[in-house]
Formats: sequence, structure tokens, C-alpha cells
Amino acid sequence: MEQVIDSSIWIDHLRASSPLRLKKQTHTIIISPDMFICEPVHFEILRAAPFQERGYIERLTLTIPSLLTPKELWKEALQLDRVCCKAGFRINLMDLLIAQICIHHHFPLITFDRHFLSIAKCSDLELNLLKREIS
Repeated sequence: MEQVIDSSIWIDHLRASSPLRLKKQTHTIIISPDMFICEPVHFEILRAAPFQERGYIERLTLTIPSLLTPKELWKEALQLDRVCCKAGFRINLMDLLIAQICIHHHFPLITFDRHFLSIAKCSDLELNLLKREIS
């Protein structure tokens, strides 16, 4: 099943201190041929990476198909923010944009980040919320 890999999975995969079981879990996700990345996720993982690792990460992410961010999605993400705020959820900008890209392209989001549950409650976001395998 085609899905967009969220930053939380990438960061756990790339972090040197992640437990081996978590590394194996995230590696299986990242190498799956059905996985995609989107521009905001790409931005987030590069921004979080140490400078000396950015070239490697850039090359790695280029092996994953990427979903585009049509410019109207920024306005749609803002509308999604309004809906979430009315429901009592305050969501950060990048998560709103990632969710809106997934909704627009009809792709589920695979993530460890429980914040996306709030967005899914307020929208058509399909979510594959995973539990981290750490022990």
C-alpha cells in the first residue's frame, strides 16, 4: 500500500542512538517500494540532520519517490488549521502541510507521531500510526 513516510520515522532511522529493533523497523519501512516522501518531510529531516550528514540524507531521500506540493495546498492547510483549532487542536504548520499533501494525493501517512491523530479526527487524513519497537 502506497504511503508517505513522516519525519518521525526518518529521524528515528537516521539517529545513531536509536535501538536496533527500532532501526530495523524503520529500515523496513524506508526500503519498501510503496513508500513516498513529500517536500515538507524532506525539509524537516534535512533541517534536523547534522551538517556533515546532509549529503548522505539528500542522496538517500532522492531514492524515494516524492509527492509535489501544489501551491494551493498552503491555503488548504490553513483551512485545515481553522478546522483543527475549532475542534480544540493546535497543530504546527509543517504537520498541517504534510497532512494536506497526503489528503490531496489520497495517500495515507505512516508515522510514530500521535499529533496526526488530531488532524485525522478533523479531516480525511488516512493515518497509519505505528508504535515504536524499542525493546
